[in-house]
Amino acid sequence: MAACLEGLDRARPQEGHEIVTGFENVAEAINQIEARIKHFENGKPPEPLGIQLTSTMMTCLDEMHNKVSNLGQFYSHVEAMSVRVNDLTHCFQQLDNQVGQISLSLAEGTAQECSVCGGDQRAFR
Repeated sequence: MAACLEGLDRARPQEGHEIVTGFENVAEAINQIEARIKHFENGKPPEPLGIQLTSTMMTCLDEMHNKVSNLGQFYSHVEAMSVRVNDLTHCFQQLDNQVGQISLSLAEGTAQECSVCGGDQRAFR
């Protein structure tokens, strides 16, 4: 029985130290959380990995956010321009076909009147 009591006498301080260390770690974690909450309450974002955000950095981040937000509008404008270019390409192809028909009828001498404007094609000879 004496040996058992002596063993407990040596083990209890070590166990007590481990318990105190555990409470200290919990208290430190609580302090860190409270510090982050205070940053949010003051309107300041927490500093990631100890990097302090300057006003210049925040301005650049705001500009990047605005540019990314406007990308959808930019792509819709590009798509609208692409549709317009395709429409104009179709119009140019029609004009090219009509010029080709006029040139062919002039070369053959078959048409006397322009099918587009009604003008006299003989004037172009």
